[in-house]
Amino acid sequence: MAKPRVMLDNNILVSGLVFRRGNEHEVLRKVEDKKVTLVLPDSVVAEAREVFAEKFKGFEGLLELSLERVKPDAESVSLSQVLIRAEKVEEQAQGGKGATFYAAVQIAGPDYAVTGDRVLREDLLKSDAAKGTRVVTSKEL
Repeated sequence: MAKPRVMLDNNILVSGLVFRRGNEHEVLRKVEDKKVTLVLPDSVVAEAREVFAEKFKGFEGLLELSLERVKPDAESVSLSQVLIRAEKVEEQAQGGKGATFYAAVQIAGPDYAVTGDRVLREDLLKSDAAKGTRVVTSKEL
């Protein structure tokens, strides 16, 4: 049986690394335990790096170490692909705020897209972008 392909948004990735308790951390444990295949857009990694640099100075190595551990088994989604598609879906995705994640879901078609952003979840569920993808919270996953 194939492992589910799971895409995390930036907030799930950052919260899961910074806060050792909670549903977001449990999602990352599933990735590390190889219970799911992580679909990792370069755009999510870039956003996570920005958040660590701005809000969690000194902990940037935590992100890089985690990425080093999971990247060999993860599926990548290139930044250039996401940015090209994001321009086309900007109006459908929260007035542009979630356009890169929205575009990455559309490109990769993961089994699950995990986000804590209620508006982004609703936008994805209403659109064709998430056709075949279950859009869930970390708790639901």
